[in-house]
Amino acid sequence: MRNIFIALIPSLSVSGGKMDLIGTPAGKQGYFYECSDESELGEKIMENFRRWKISAEDCPRHTKEELDKAKRMMTDKEYAQEYLAQFLDDLMRLFPEELIKSTCVREKESGVPPGKYYLGVDIARMGDDLISFQVIRKINNEHFEHCYSETARKKLTTWTEDKIRELNKIYNFSKIGIDAGSGSLGVGVYDHLINDAKLVNKVVALNNREISSRIDGTKGRFRIFKEDMYMNLLWGMQKGRLKLLRVDEVGSSLASVQWQNIISVGKMTKTIIFGKYTHTAEALIRAFWEASHDTSLDLFVAG
Repeated sequence: MRNIFIALIPSLSVSGGKMDLIGTPAGKQGYFYECSDESELGEKIMENFRRWKISAEDCPRHTKEELDKAKRMMTDKEYAQEYLAQFLDDLMRLFPEELIKSTCVREKESGVPPGKYYLGVDIARMGDDLISFQVIRKINNEHFEHCYSETARKKLTTWTEDKIRELNKIYNFSKIGIDAGSGSLGVGVYDHLINDAKLVNKVVALNNREISSRIDGTKGRFRIFKEDMYMNLLWGMQKGRLKLLRVDEVGSSLASVQWQNIISVGKMTKTIIFGKYTHTAEALIRAFWEASHDTSLDLFVAG
């Protein structure tokens, strides 16, 4: 995050230290961009940096076969950013730095204040991806607070199931949103949890599929996409309805989320959302989707 680099500058000045920045462009914003040599920066360009810009196509460790595979998998703009090191206006962060800063203001709290609680989970297993658990409290229809954040790595899915049960004992969740799409790790977790009498009516598989509508109380079905959940989280942050914990993991994950419009002749414009470090953001979008769309009349007593 930009404020971290700014805070380091006085220390480096006193100590005579140096700062090395290595990374991939993520749109024309942020400290990494400000330290680049893009002509659009004009007088705002950071001085005293020596700069190297290396395209993956000039790196002998990337074979032509792998580059061709990446081109087939990615859009032209994604490839230009990730492999050609280009800063692009239309590949931008979904959550601007100032919005993250103004939203991530809550400190961790002790106890469980009155409210309705919702858990969002992004599931991984024994690889390098993070498992993320995010809890949001609904105070009323216009006020939501992020009250718990935890990540873990290299855990069996049985550990994840036990963690969900443990958190449910503490917060007594109204809903639990997990990523249980076809072929994903979450399917097994979902199947086990819906066989638990205490969780069967709480667990919701939030993925790109049709789900029963709870918004208008009908028995109809509708499609929910990941992009819908991200836009819902963005709306909650922009309107000031949601306050998030001031936790580095949360800010870093939100900062990594990017969006791009895909325009094809004769087809509807499609917005895609992606990122390299989105595990916590993925859990947050599920928790807030459930919290902001729950129309049940369960009551709680506020002291």
